[in-house]
Amino acid sequence: MITKIIVLIAYFLIILIIGFIARTRLKSSPETYFLADRKLGTLVLLGTMVATNFSAFTVFGTSGAGYRDGYAFFPIMGFGTGFMALTFWILGRKIWEAGRRTNAVTPPELVRVLYESPLLSFIFSLVMIIFTIPYLALQPMAAGYALEALIGMPYIYGCILVTAIILIYTLRGGLRAVAWTDLFQGVVMFLLLLASLIIVAQHHGGFIEANHKILASNPDLFSRPPFCPLCAEKASCCFFISSCCRQDHFSRWCG
Repeated sequence: MITKIIVLIAYFLIILIIGFIARTRLKSSPETYFLADRKLGTLVLLGTMVATNFSAFTVFGTSGAGYRDGYAFFPIMGFGTGFMALTFWILGRKIWEAGRRTNAVTPPELVRVLYESPLLSFIFSLVMIIFTIPYLALQPMAAGYALEALIGMPYIYGCILVTAIILIYTLRGGLRAVAWTDLFQGVVMFLLLLASLIIVAQHHGGFIEANHKILASNPDLFSRPPFCPLCAEKASCCFFISSCCRQDHFSRWCG
């Protein structure tokens, strides 16, 4: 237990230190705070986009759904990531160029300038706020459950602790701090997931043997669900629209 607490404290301190190092100036402009002066490098931009896409929904939701439904569920993550890359290619560059040309800082501001419609800008901001808040709430909720399982911390205290840490480096450092902490956490997540896969596979005699055991105990986890054209069409539309309208993606495109 002591080891877990020490590791968690060290992890949180590293996050705060990265956020502090990447902080913006006390008298920074909105462009500096919200868009990191539009100077995020390729590596940092890629890291923050990946970490943003693979959030609590991925770590908790997808792993749980994969445990329940088997391999047939996992391609949905590749599908969603593919749409993120597609919208980045189709819209990201154009939004970045339009943002620099118009000096727009926020997505609703860019919509207002491009379409000369305050009403459309208001609707856009309202939609983003309404649908972003539940998505953001998932992150401290997942952290609360994780801390409760790891060290026995009460769920609500875990939510408050993680929310406070996020607020500290976000309010102080803006997008630059968020992007660099995203890059760090994305690398840590990838390495730990890879290590977990190797450890679990070795525990069961290797990856192939582990799959043989699962197949013998629950063959349904290897079955493919019936194809539903209408469901696939709806899912494609939802993925594309959500990739285009997510506040976290849009803000990074502007920067």
